[in-house]
Amino acid sequence: MAKFVAVPVWVCCMLSGYFWPSVHAQTPRDTLRIGEVEIFADRFDAGTAGVDVVRYNPAAAPGTALQSVADFLQMQGAAVLRGYGPGSSYSASLQGGSAAQMQVLINGIPFENPSLAQADLSLLPGFFFDDIALLTGPSAALLGNASVAGTLFLDQRAGGEGPWLSQKMTAGSFGEVGSGTVLNYGSGRLSGKTGVYFREARNDFDRTLPDGTVEPQPNAYFRSRGLQQAVDYNGPGGTRANALIMYSETDRRIPPILSRRSSRARQHDANLRAQVHAARSLGRFELSTDLAFDRGVLDFFDRGVDDQSAFTTWHAQAEAKTEVGRTDVSLLAFYRRATAASDNYGDENVRSSPAAVLRAQRSFFDGRTRISTALRGEWLNGRFLPPVPTVGIDQQLAEHWQVRGNVSRVYRLPGLNDLFWMPGGNPDLLPESGWSQELGMHCDRRFGESRLQASVSGFSRKVENWIIWQPGPSFWRPENLRSVWSRGVQLRASWAHSAAGFRFTRRAEADYVRSTNRDSQRGNDSSVGHQLIYVPMWSAMWEERIAFRKWGLAATVQYRSERFTSADNSRSLDPYALVHLQADYAFAVRAVEVRANLTVRNLLDSEFTEVINRPMPGRHFMISLEVNLFKNPKLNI
Repeated sequence: MAKFVAVPVWVCCMLSGYFWPSVHAQTPRDTLRIGEVEIFADRFDAGTAGVDVVRYNPAAAPGTALQSVADFLQMQGAAVLRGYGPGSSYSASLQGGSAAQMQVLINGIPFENPSLAQADLSLLPGFFFDDIALLTGPSAALLGNASVAGTLFLDQRAGGEGPWLSQKMTAGSFGEVGSGTVLNYGSGRLSGKTGVYFREARNDFDRTLPDGTVEPQPNAYFRSRGLQQAVDYNGPGGTRANALIMYSETDRRIPPILSRRSSRARQHDANLRAQVHAARSLGRFELSTDLAFDRGVLDFFDRGVDDQSAFTTWHAQAEAKTEVGRTDVSLLAFYRRATAASDNYGDENVRSSPAAVLRAQRSFFDGRTRISTALRGEWLNGRFLPPVPTVGIDQQLAEHWQVRGNVSRVYRLPGLNDLFWMPGGNPDLLPESGWSQELGMHCDRRFGESRLQASVSGFSRKVENWIIWQPGPSFWRPENLRSVWSRGVQLRASWAHSAAGFRFTRRAEADYVRSTNRDSQRGNDSSVGHQLIYVPMWSAMWEERIAFRKWGLAATVQYRSERFTSADNSRSLDPYALVHLQADYAFAVRAVEVRANLTVRNLLDSEFTEVINRPMPGRHFMISLEVNLFKNPKLNI
């Protein structure tokens, strides 16, 4: 197998950042910043009616600053995370879908391992991203393959406002330590950001064996390190461009399940993402282009096992936007080429998927009604796939009340492992496809120094040709067996209030989801009519935050109901509730800003599992320290 090859040009860019002559900064404040979550209209939502995008502020969870995106999402409420503990592989799902039915975008470009048809969120350092957002619901017409049940947006900004130098350090339970450095430079037309990070942990928390023996978890060491380089350019005539390069390596040892006392399994991952974006206005048109390159390596070792695999993906897209009468019209073109090689493939496998999207949006009745529609056509290795349409509407009912709804076709292509794994791959697999509908009511109202945001929405999604691996006479094999109906209700509410120097924030979420197998191509399938495995019917969270000048305190409660581990729902994992506590302190001395955080996770030391036979840690702690240096020493206190 070919090993990962670093890019010398990127290394040069990385090192040159430390010698940039111009430095830009922002006046620091020694008041504590408190993170909020709100439904917002970002660059995607601006041209799409009938969707909800929930934006998270990573600064609100400094205890996860050097951990992965999976660690950050675990502290939130919308996504259901599945893994086997700190340092392990993690996937996420939304609205009762599978992990492969949630799209992941980095600065607007899809990111996944095409062999697995999903992204391992434990390999994405949260340290790299300034904004994290979730779209709950489908958007396959615009975002393409895998945006069936939701989309995770990960965005990174270069330079601009903020400290010119930021140093983050963490230390916690089970031998966890981490360090990250970010350098911001430039101003005006050209700015950049350079970052490096390192993190490791033993993850030797106690586990209880079936015979009652308590022992430290063996073979669970984890280490991750990486670098990033970003550059932004704002030129004359509305020209804008940016470039981003991220590289990370992760080594982890895989602990044994509870029925075993030892393990020698280990895994090495290396991932490179390089992408560029350019946009400008040309008369009545707004033009933009994007190009991204991904290279990943996954090596797995165990007793008598040495599996090595690698993938390469090129992604290009272009968009032209204009206004025709009172209608905003966009034409988008996409091209994606994924190549994967594995010791378990007979040959290197290639997947080419060009696509075109026509999108239109128009407002009526003085802007009270907004309707958008899109139609996607896509080819897979020269074969035209069924067209994917979507229609969405935003209807303002009153000053503070709005109804949003959408109808969309959805689809997901099989992963390359599904098609070509030896033995067992099935090259005759059909894409998953179906229809989804969503309707919700939203309220956003201010009362003096207070703001209330609330929503209730319902969804229904039916997917045919659901791909599932089944045991055969000699080996497991994937087949299009199931017809799955996912439906449910989502409740969201947040309240923010300021009084007498205090800032109060309250947030609550609750999801009820039924995701059941409606039909099967196999006779006597005991899964028909039952909830899909690892999909909780109820998920909920409650968060309270209070900030006063330099101090902050937050408490979070999370709940997951029973999750079934067998297709006939005869076996399950117990429900659990977790309590997390977070305390913050910040102060500034001239041009130096210091922020300290103490996070206690699983405060009540509850026993729980996310994957069968894989225990999760009890009460554990994380201390983080962030030191920011600003160019201008003037304080705003």
